[in-house]
Amino acid sequence: MLENLKESSGYLRKVIQGNDFFEVVSCEWGRGSFSPAHQHGWSQCMVMVEQGCFENHLDFGTRKEVSIVEQGQVIVTPIGAKHEIRCLSEVGKTFHVYVPRIKETEKSSFRTPTRGEIHQHLDLHLQEGSLRWDLLQNLIGEIKEKSISTSSPFFMNQLFSGVTAESIVAEELITHGKTTMATFEASPIFTTIEIEVI
Repeated sequence: MLENLKESSGYLRKVIQGNDFFEVVSCEWGRGSFSPAHQHGWSQCMVMVEQGCFENHLDFGTRKEVSIVEQGQVIVTPIGAKHEIRCLSEVGKTFHVYVPRIKETEKSSFRTPTRGEIHQHLDLHLQEGSLRWDLLQNLIGEIKEKSISTSSPFFMNQLFSGVTAESIVAEELITHGKTTMATFEASPIFTTIEIEVI
């Protein structure tokens, strides 16, 4: 599902997936193409270099940093910082994850639904025996609508908040593998990563 294809400053940007909580984007670059200095508001931006070599400028307001990043390396732009990326190679590809992707409406209001509101409108269709695809899609939409975005700057209720771009990518890998860390035979690569991290 590729949408919102656009060309800007010589690079091609394709939105791969997005919802109210995060957005995933793929970009194709040519030598000298760049994204002008910009920031992502309350979002954290993670950029993984899939191909090529890039120069990244980070502006924290009080200090600036310039770094060279190549294939396999990751750029993380903290919330509130500005950055500019410029392609130094003939061709380049980058993969971007923005967390959170905050709706404009969230900036004006943030309210937790009451138990009564949730109970009154939520129908799991348990009497159906098995959940049909159309009902499942409606249920997923309703769950998203009635969920709280802990990444919102207005969420200041608990001892936790938000997700990082890295955790979304990691969660996708974990869910896709559906494995356990109990034995090396069941999870050789994750066990090796665990040993390396320790």
